[in-house]
Amino acid sequence: MAQSPETATPEANELERYLLNWSALGQMIDEGRSFSGYERNCAFLNVDGKSFATVSASSGLDLMDDARAVATCDWNFDGKLDFWVTNRTAPKVRLLMNESAPAPETSHFVALRLKGGKNINRDAIGARIEIYPDTSRKHYIRTLHAGDGFIAQSSRWLHFGLGSLESIDRVIVRWPGASAEPFTGVTPGGFFELEQGTGTAKSWEPPAFALPAANPATASDSLASRPIRTWLIGRVPFPRADYNAWDGARKPLHSLRGKPLAINLWSTTCNPCLAELQEWKESASRFDEAGVQVLTLTVDGLDPSNADGSAAAEKLATELQLPFLAGNATAKLVEAMEIVHRTFVALKKPLPVPTTFLLDQHGRVAAIYQGRTAADTLLRDVALLEQPVKVQRDQAVPFAGSWASIPYEADPLRVALSYSAAGKPELAIGYLKDTLEEPEVTLAGVLSEAGLKKFKIDGQAMVGQMHLDAGDPKSAASAYAELLTLAPEATASHRAIGENLLQRNLAEPALAHLNLVLKSTPNDASLLFNIALAETATNQPEAAIKHFKAAVALAPDDLATHFQLGNALLQQKDVEGAIVHYREALRIEPNWPLAAHQLAWLLATQPNDALRNGEEALALAEAVCQRDGGGNPVTLHTWSAALAELGRFPEALQISTRAAQIAEDEPRFAKFLEKINEARALYRKRRPIRSR
Repeated sequence: MAQSPETATPEANELERYLLNWSALGQMIDEGRSFSGYERNCAFLNVDGKSFATVSASSGLDLMDDARAVATCDWNFDGKLDFWVTNRTAPKVRLLMNESAPAPETSHFVALRLKGGKNINRDAIGARIEIYPDTSRKHYIRTLHAGDGFIAQSSRWLHFGLGSLESIDRVIVRWPGASAEPFTGVTPGGFFELEQGTGTAKSWEPPAFALPAANPATASDSLASRPIRTWLIGRVPFPRADYNAWDGARKPLHSLRGKPLAINLWSTTCNPCLAELQEWKESASRFDEAGVQVLTLTVDGLDPSNADGSAAAEKLATELQLPFLAGNATAKLVEAMEIVHRTFVALKKPLPVPTTFLLDQHGRVAAIYQGRTAADTLLRDVALLEQPVKVQRDQAVPFAGSWASIPYEADPLRVALSYSAAGKPELAIGYLKDTLEEPEVTLAGVLSEAGLKKFKIDGQAMVGQMHLDAGDPKSAASAYAELLTLAPEATASHRAIGENLLQRNLAEPALAHLNLVLKSTPNDASLLFNIALAETATNQPEAAIKHFKAAVALAPDDLATHFQLGNALLQQKDVEGAIVHYREALRIEPNWPLAAHQLAWLLATQPNDALRNGEEALALAEAVCQRDGGGNPVTLHTWSAALAELGRFPEALQISTRAAQIAEDEPRFAKFLEKINEARALYRKRRPIRSR
């Protein structure tokens, strides 16, 4: 179970576990698994306020549903409360009618509905009703809530079970934010409206109606006789895939574009498959007249335990004399069908046989059929391919009605995300690249001009992000480059892209995106800082210094900007300017070792007497080495240089020798070891380091 974090600002690992658990639960639901471990629903009976008795089975409420929310109401106004229940799995909503038959003399009730007046809310939410019997028995209380239980709202009728109570002495309504008001005229066995300020209950007569009888399910209600038909509004291109002809030749599926195509998966062990193929064979001339191609592919060859599966299927297809394109399904083709199915169908169950995909002339998926599909159904849907989208949508559902939204446009990104979720990022990238090759052709008629532009932009961005996630930043940069011309106005995206690429040491492509943002955002210190970093990495020191200085002017207390500006000035041999900004960095953060080390080196080694300060250099260097534990040969080298500047050569030689010993044991310090040894030679001659 996904346990919610206990604080408003949970630690990163706690929040990550929570989100991962939710993702796992969502996947369970998508796969049709039980959210509650296949536990039956439970119902408990209040035994006169003394205890609760389990009545799950005897009440008929112990259904094998993943029930979530429960709302009560007297649906048929018979004086008994019924339940509306929502479930994680099908049926999503269930009405449970109370058909109990208690003795009339012990099953009295009264139902009251409130109406607020001028000074309170019209629904009287928050009001409390008290019913007092004409005996000394305890009174009854109900409060009207805006919501009750878990994500549920029961009826606004307040129902009181009165048992054997035959009369009511008085009713008091305590209105929210107003005084209590007594009501008369309430009697057991009826429905009454109580309006604030009237003091008298008004009898209410329920409407007369009868629930229609449900059609009982029959044994024939299965995929064999009642297939599942899913019509897609917003068709997406079917992924590139091949199939194997009977002679073993690999055939590309996209070569069949130009006419509608029905891809059918079947097996020799599936009787509904064989019955479907026989019916289709008898309708072959009708398929030809409709201009639809039929491709029948057996899945028997995919079973590694059935070495003769493909041969047996070919033999059977020959005996049936199927007049269609035929062969063996490949694993990649079946995977593509599974991915598309998972993209558009919430319940992610494996596809059965027979399964048929109907593709339009552009190779886009229009319909998915699970189970034996009649030739008439397929032919009717082929004709539907050219109908307006609104007509298609009306035909996509088994009943008439009014739509509350406009038809969805195609979204191929969803297929790519399904591939990615299935752990196939390379196929997700391939699918997007294929679709982005000629989107004006592959998505003609299913995307508006604005939708097409948005897909190009979002598609290229997704390709770039997937390359980054796969550890291929160079390919990501290439994909992102398309966005410079596709969406120059998307400054937020370009900024994020530029920063991502810069973090991966791709300074040149990062700079192109960041400079694009700079045109519309010239006074952003963080942006200027990142641009200057990219310019430093691409050997543009003068431009980098200009942008670092602009960033410092906008954010004078930014530690990193002062430090990087110092580095850039030092690269241009402006030692005095570098010292100024290293000091500024230490003013902001006195214990920052990077700036302290840089400044210590300059103060200890500069040829310009006016810039050197041995005492300050030694204090800075010693503090840095103390913080890093004295195990870094680079900082030890700087410490020794400060000692030498003060003429303390024996100590300098001792520290430098320690630095050399550490560097000798680590190959990455091989070149730096040469500098240490040069310094040691100077110290033996009682000479300090002078470095430009």
